[in-house]
Amino acid sequence: MRAGWTEFTVRRWVWVIVVAFGILNAVSAGGWLVLGPVVAKATAGFGERGWGLALSVESVGLLVGTVLLLRLRLRRPLLAGMIAVAGVALPILALGGGLTAPWVATAALFAGVGSAIFGVAWDTALQQHVPQAALSRVYSYDMLGSFVAMPVGQLAWGLIASAVDPHRLMVVSGVVYLIVALGTLTIRSVRTLPDQA
Repeated sequence: MRAGWTEFTVRRWVWVIVVAFGILNAVSAGGWLVLGPVVAKATAGFGERGWGLALSVESVGLLVGTVLLLRLRLRRPLLAGMIAVAGVALPILALGGGLTAPWVATAALFAGVGSAIFGVAWDTALQQHVPQAALSRVYSYDMLGSFVAMPVGQLAWGLIASAVDPHRLMVVSGVVYLIVALGTLTIRSVRTLPDQA
């Protein structure tokens, strides 16, 4: 564990992205997965059908993004990945802003594509820049740091939404998501990490 922690912390781009995703996953879990169905149901002309459409189209976006990456090479994987994953904020902002189901579904499509691009970019970066002997340990710290805050986000957003307008909370969540995702690009090693293929 100590050797894995050293490999994890010695690369600034690794722990910056993991800390960012601790926040991003909490925001997404609370702002999209908890508030999304509540706001969708309460929004006239949106409802359960619109919510189902948005989730389905988001899944299509994941598939489209994956197929797209079979043909593209990301010269700066984390730069491309973090710009792409910032698109996850779009459906949160769209639904919170009261846009219609087709607009939210379109935003969800971009979110799905962005998630796929980030996933491939992140795995590529780790596999190319972390020694093979330490890779599983670094991935373990990555999983812990990235996903530990999701249940906290789900609980927190549910509690906060009982005190404030859920639409407004979704918009704030989307803005926070954008700031954190794009804020990682202020770190030089994140935006300049090269593809070594």
